[in-house]
Amino acid sequence: MELNYTAIVMIFKGELSNDFSILNDYQIVVITEIISVETAEALNQYCRSKKIGFIYTAEFGLSSFLFSDYGEDFILEDLTGEENERYFIKSITNACPGIVEIDPIEKIENGEKTKKYLKIGTGDFVTFKDITGMTELNDTPPRPIRVLSPTKFTIEDTTKFQEFTGVGIVEEVKVPRPSIFKPLNEAINTIYYEDVIEDYLNDDVWSLASKISNDCSDEILMEGVGTFKKSSSNQINNEEKSNSIPWIKMFYSSYQNESLKNLANEKMHLAVLTLHEFFNIHQYLPNFDEKKEIDECIEISIKILSKAKDEGSRWAVNLQKIDQKFLGKIFKFSKFFFTPFTWFFGGIVTEEIIKYTGLYKPSSQWIYFNF
Repeated sequence: MELNYTAIVMIFKGELSNDFSILNDYQIVVITEIISVETAEALNQYCRSKKIGFIYTAEFGLSSFLFSDYGEDFILEDLTGEENERYFIKSITNACPGIVEIDPIEKIENGEKTKKYLKIGTGDFVTFKDITGMTELNDTPPRPIRVLSPTKFTIEDTTKFQEFTGVGIVEEVKVPRPSIFKPLNEAINTIYYEDVIEDYLNDDVWSLASKISNDCSDEILMEGVGTFKKSSSNQINNEEKSNSIPWIKMFYSSYQNESLKNLANEKMHLAVLTLHEFFNIHQYLPNFDEKKEIDECIEISIKILSKAKDEGSRWAVNLQKIDQKFLGKIFKFSKFFFTPFTWFFGGIVTEEIIKYTGLYKPSSQWIYFNF
């Protein structure tokens, strides 16, 4: 089967065995229906060992989930997939930190000025060239920025640089960003991305980020994203990376979509775990008109939540009680497929597959939808 001449798709039909060597010639594996947790975890571990991308997704009625694992050394090559932005510079201050102002006027047509404002953000990287006066910035390694306004951003301490004399270009640079995904057997108890993907940042970026802080004031306000504090030893340790410097998270792929962080996710995760447990017992999902099976699922949910609370799982602690009406509807329709929803969620799955190429930031290791 072919999507196009370069994307070869193999559909496997039959019983899965412990020999997954048939997968060795492929770059990514996608499971599209609920299977046993043990089999899913075994497949996931095999894919990790062979550096094969792994996606586990299933639709049940008007609900669905997606889990993705791109390994412990996945490199995000391009956060946006768009062309690098270039700007003419209007001024650069001799200050700590130095403030760069771009000239928003791009061109004049028919007496009207066309303006181009900053499309880059805090945490993005830039390089400078053709700078007059402040030549210390020319052809230097990419440096992170902090955006102040549609036309201004800051860089490092420029107080010892020569004075900027009016000409120069700043250009965005795509810097590869490493991500560390957790396997399914670990991530199954952690549904939010910053809990699942380990904090990681390469030494070169940390060195530059540390320099920006140490060269300037004792405390630099990172507008809108937190405060970067100097340590007494002028070193940044692992605890500071994860706790003291929230803005630095812009440098790696531990993203969280705040709009997803609500109890609907916790309830969906409980539903997914319950359906897997029911499937493990019966080898099928609950039937639409079988009240006994729906009630069994509710009892399984109660046991799963109680155990997760005892183990201190964060998602379970957030969820105070069982929403039987919510869960009952999901269990009742778990065997149904609705074509429009299948098309819609299939597009979401396709986007996550594309992200395995290193383009665009991963959405999350867990994605839930419930209509």
